[in-house]
Amino acid sequence: MDWLSSVGEIDNLIQQLVVPDKLNVSGLAREQLVKACQGLSRTRISRVLAKALAAKQQVNESDIDGVLEEKKQAIRQTGILEFFTPQESLKRVGGLDQLKQWVLMRQDAFTEEARRYVRHFKW
Repeated sequence: MDWLSSVGEIDNLIQQLVVPDKLNVSGLAREQLVKACQGLSRTRISRVLAKALAAKQQVNESDIDGVLEEKKQAIRQTGILEFFTPQESLKRVGGLDQLKQWVLMRQDAFTEEARRYVRHFKW
C-alpha cells in the first residue's frame, strides 16, 4: 500500500484529487480533514474523497466523519485494534491504566490552543 507519512503529503494529495472550487473546507476544518486522513493509505483517502464528490459534487466539513468511518473500517479489518472516537470516554477502553493516567494528566497539551502556542516557537 502507498502510505503517506506527513500532514503535508496528505494535504497535497487532497489538493491533487479535488479541484479548488469543489474543496469547500478551510481553516480548522481543513486541518481536521487532513488529520482524519492520517493513517490511511493513498488509495483509501482517494476512495473516500471520490465518494464525497460523487454524492454531493464537493468535499466539505461533513466529510470528516466519512473519513473517520473509513479509518474505523480499516482498523476493524486488522482484527487487532479497536477504534474509539474522541467523544468516547476512556472508561470504555479496557486496560492500559498507566497510559490512560498519562493522557488525562496531559490532556491540555493536545488542544488546539496548545498547538497554536507551540507554533510561535521556531525550533
